[in-house]
Amino acid sequence: MRRRLGWIALGLVLFWMVGYPLLLTLVESLGAPGWTLANYAEFVRRPAEWHALWASLWISVATVVLSAAVGVPLAFLFERTEFPGRRALGTLVALPVALPPLIGVLAFLFLYGESGFASRAVQAALRLDRAPWRLTGPAAILFVHAYSMYVYFYLFTRAGLARLDGAYLEAAATSIAMRGKVERGGRTMLDALDPAAEALRVAARRGASPDETAEAAARAAEAGAVATAAMAPTVGRAAWLADRARGHEDAGARFVAMAMEAAAAAVRGRRST
Repeated sequence: MRRRLGWIALGLVLFWMVGYPLLLTLVESLGAPGWTLANYAEFVRRPAEWHALWASLWISVATVVLSAAVGVPLAFLFERTEFPGRRALGTLVALPVALPPLIGVLAFLFLYGESGFASRAVQAALRLDRAPWRLTGPAAILFVHAYSMYVYFYLFTRAGLARLDGAYLEAAATSIAMRGKVERGGRTMLDALDPAAEALRVAARRGASPDETAEAAARAAEAGAVATAAMAPTVGRAAWLADRARGHEDAGARFVAMAMEAAAAAVRGRRST
């Protein structure tokens, strides 16, 4: 019930902030209460209106493409690689999301405008008489938009990458539990797979590096596999052994532990090369 009320409240807020203004604009454009399409006919007859519409459309599309071209590679860089200052730089890269749009535009101008720090530095280094560039026209609009919007591609892509491996393991654990009708503690591969998935969730939640995340999953899977030696099998082919299986690890759990250790070793090797 609470969840449904939450969705209803969210829908009402979105309608008030987005839907209601659009509805008012539509009603006004139709000339209420007279209801006419004369405004739309006037729009169609004006070439300047079509030019403005086309400019808005292509700048919007180009902004999305340019923002994605900047934000997505940055997300892979900061999420999949390890280098000194990674966390501090990652925070700085995400800083535009906390700035109001006007402040973001002013910051961009102070950095890259004709009298900005970057342009002055290039001018001084190359001993130029004037600023090396001018921010005018559609190109300037695109650069400002990309500077303001790339951060959303960066944050959402990085969040998805952080949860990707954990989501795969969670899906595998859920599938095994449903198909095999087993639970954790039943001396199956689930006893190693489920702790590994949980370790990945915890590591991703605290922003651990790929090395730390893989190591945490491998340690959890190893501990889960070792723990199966004290369990009596209740399902599968080993169930007929009952208590005689105690003292020996479950083969499926040991396989999961070996696979997670191999994955951690691969991540370590990729970082060292």
